[in-house]
Amino acid sequence: MSNVKPEINRLGQAVVSFVFSFVSLFFINVFMIVLFIYLGGNRDEDNNYIFVLFLITLLIHLITLLLAVRGTKSTNGGKGLAIAAIAIISIPLCVLLLIALICIYFVIQEFLL
Repeated sequence: MSNVKPEINRLGQAVVSFVFSFVSLFFINVFMIVLFIYLGGNRDEDNNYIFVLFLITLLIHLITLLLAVRGTKSTNGGKGLAIAAIAIISIPLCVLLLIALICIYFVIQEFLL
């Protein structure tokens, strides 16, 4: 018996993660525009759309990150695309999580006062 690992072709996951990285950039831009409009004083009574948009953006970022990490383990190619996808979404994902923490802080402050 040989201990040779079989080749893993995850080129499709790497390509999908690369494409999703640009889709996630679009969604985070839309989220930021909607958030700035909301914070600028145009506040509706029903602001659940901001939370739903945040969840959609976060879900797309996490799916992209998962596919990109799996794509880096490919033996037949696609590592470059997966690494590029990780590089493209890493900073917007950190910004999105920072915004979430700030919003949670202000919601907690509002309920405590």
